[in-house]
Amino acid sequence: MKSKTVQKQMLWMAPLFIALVVSSILGSAGKKPFTYVMPDELVELAENNGFVQIDDYYGQMPGFVDPPFVYGYMSKMARYMSVAFWCKKKQKSESDKSEYYLCFAVRDLNTPTLTIKNSINWSTLGGLSLFQDTSVSLEDFLYIDDLKQKGPKSVHLQDFGIRSYYDGNGEVFCKYKDRWLVLVQNDW
Repeated sequence: MKSKTVQKQMLWMAPLFIALVVSSILGSAGKKPFTYVMPDELVELAENNGFVQIDDYYGQMPGFVDPPFVYGYMSKMARYMSVAFWCKKKQKSESDKSEYYLCFAVRDLNTPTLTIKNSINWSTLGGLSLFQDTSVSLEDFLYIDDLKQKGPKSVHLQDFGIRSYYDGNGEVFCKYKDRWLVLVQNDW
């Protein structure tokens, strides 16, 4: 007798269970799954510092484009010890010139974690790579904190620059005496 009651209850619950499964499938069908465009450690580093990855990075720039990160911009360190990457702030403030930030992080020798040391608020986005031309004069660069001031005369790129490039336009970022500089070039 008890088994027939249990069977009736199960038969009544089966359509309810099927309806829940179908509604959960249909409810998530319109949602786009989260996709990492950077390594996990960079996504977490960004989120822990008030930034987020640029989810639609590859959708914004069709065709061939370098990734939104590059390891090894500090040539005197092992490649995995330094990284530059593009991201956005979680909450954009009125002082932000653009939604994009180029963050520079360094790994502490005593711990395996990366720490963001600098970030530059920048208006154009491009794939990142290392720029290694030491014949380039910093006199052609402009200081990021004062875009009217040229870089120092008779000084050449001493370390790697970070090249941001897409579709013929790009910039090279470099640091000289604790200040960031940029070289803007079109039609590379």
